[in-house]
Amino acid sequence: MELAPLFGKVKRILKPQGFYRLHEGNNYAGKLFDEKLRHGVALYSLFFCRMSKHCLNLGLIADPEAWEQNSWFHRLDRATREIAALIPPGDIFILVDEDNWGMDANSTRRPVPFLERDGQYWGKPADDVTAIREFERLRHSGANFIVFGWPAFWWLDYYSGLHHHLRSAFPCVLQNDRLVVFDLRARLPEFHGSNKARNGTQRCKQI
Repeated sequence: MELAPLFGKVKRILKPQGFYRLHEGNNYAGKLFDEKLRHGVALYSLFFCRMSKHCLNLGLIADPEAWEQNSWFHRLDRATREIAALIPPGDIFILVDEDNWGMDANSTRRPVPFLERDGQYWGKPADDVTAIREFERLRHSGANFIVFGWPAFWWLDYYSGLHHHLRSAFPCVLQNDRLVVFDLRARLPEFHGSNKARNGTQRCKQI
């Protein structure tokens, strides 16, 4: 499907022509997160190699490095490695990703969805009050970090009260186009007004 635009016109059909049934025996859906990630990175690396060669044959400009930078699986692979390098093995962390990543827990990684009920993703908070209350509940339950993963960065604007709560109280230890991470193990010194938010932002390491 990814290579189809290079071989002719692409048209759409409005009505579904088939169904994809999810079950534990699915060759892909039945895999664990790490297996899916390795499969996706390998598959799209192959796609990009084939696409690059075909583009050159067609006289089109090809930039496989840029494709990898924007590839879902390659970005997710980099984000997963950054989380592993930043968060100590076994530490619980809150993962704000709207359940898009599909990251599961293993012996060294313990994500908790946000919002959550009984360990399952429970949807978006109704408002800042709910978001802060649920965040504090998870923090007091043992979460040592909160991780915002793209494409859920809009939460930081929409839930501005939660964002301010985090920036003013906890050090931001990583910020890039994949992740924004706050360390919940130690609170920042108390600041007031704009200085509070500004100092919280300055502590964020950008990579």
